[in-house]
Amino acid sequence: MQLLTVKIDAPSAYVLPVGDLHFGDRAFKKQGLPRLKGMMDWAMEHKDHTVVALLGDIFNVAGRGTKTSPFESDPNEFKEAVEFFAPYKDVIKCAVPGNHEWRMMDMFGFEPLSMMCRELGIPYMGISGILKVQVGKR
Repeated sequence: MQLLTVKIDAPSAYVLPVGDLHFGDRAFKKQGLPRLKGMMDWAMEHKDHTVVALLGDIFNVAGRGTKTSPFESDPNEFKEAVEFFAPYKDVIKCAVPGNHEWRMMDMFGFEPLSMMCRELGIPYMGISGILKVQVGKR
């Protein structure tokens, strides 16, 4: 388990947990993506006192043996997620995978969120971690 400490030199801070996006899901693209963009834009406008944590199921990872068919999911979800999060990488302080990412680990031995984090330079905490946010001078 990793411990990551983030220091915010402000009297208050926001911690925005982001998860259960299922980037490859078509419904996410229609409804969730515009909302996520608005939230991430807000986080960037307030980046001096905002911490974003990615909390799993960023990817849909649909398969033949899953509830969602791979034919109903966007095959470009990894590329699109990397492109989406790239402008926000400085405000994203950590990421942990969800069961959808671990589905791929179980079946194929690699996990897409760790790859995205490595590509964008976002700290990847593995299956679990502790994010310690120190706010202010104390």
